[in-house]
Amino acid sequence: MNRPYQNNTLRSWLLLPALVVLGSAFTPLSTPATGNRPAAATPTKGITSGGCTSCASFFPDDVATQARAYRSEGINPQKTDKGIKQLYRSGKLQLVASNSQYKVNRLYHSQPYLLPEGKAFLSELASRYKAACKAAGVGYVKFTISSLTRSRQSVASLMEENDNSIANSAHLKGKTFDVSYAAFGRSRKQLKLFVAELKEMRSEGLCYVKYERNGCLHITVR
Repeated sequence: MNRPYQNNTLRSWLLLPALVVLGSAFTPLSTPATGNRPAAATPTKGITSGGCTSCASFFPDDVATQARAYRSEGINPQKTDKGIKQLYRSGKLQLVASNSQYKVNRLYHSQPYLLPEGKAFLSELASRYKAACKAAGVGYVKFTISSLTRSRQSVASLMEENDNSIANSAHLKGKTFDVSYAAFGRSRKQLKLFVAELKEMRSEGLCYVKYERNGCLHITVR
């Protein structure tokens, strides 16, 4: 004579295969996406302490390309620095100052302002670079901005000192800035990660980048 608990046990064993089948129907076929962007490919050569010789091939956007950037949308070039400051006061330009993401050097031939899209690009670049540092297990080193928006007056002054400067500089349009790769110093791993993220953003059509031998990367937001 079967006891009640024995009948219950038997029914449980008979139902087990069916429960397994039903359960599999609700099991995801793959792991849901986390929303994390894949890390950019990190350069393996040409990055030295304070140098980036491989950047010449990574960032070939020459003067002609920058001239096209000059003709595209942006602010009207201002004759003097006073005009640039007036655009800031009117809300056309936004202040770019040192923060937890990047450092702004003392500026001699430019003013610390960009169009909103330029500042937004800076934040995105910093965010990607910071995430890359975290994924690689290295400390975050701020990148250094060495130049921002210029007036015709400041361009003329710079041309007297720098042979690479041109009259129709993209810096006149409020969406160009320079980042010093030399300022990374001995932080080679961080420089490699920064270059990788900037290279990725360029490939996405978000910016033009020109390598300068004077220690900086000339970046124009598209």
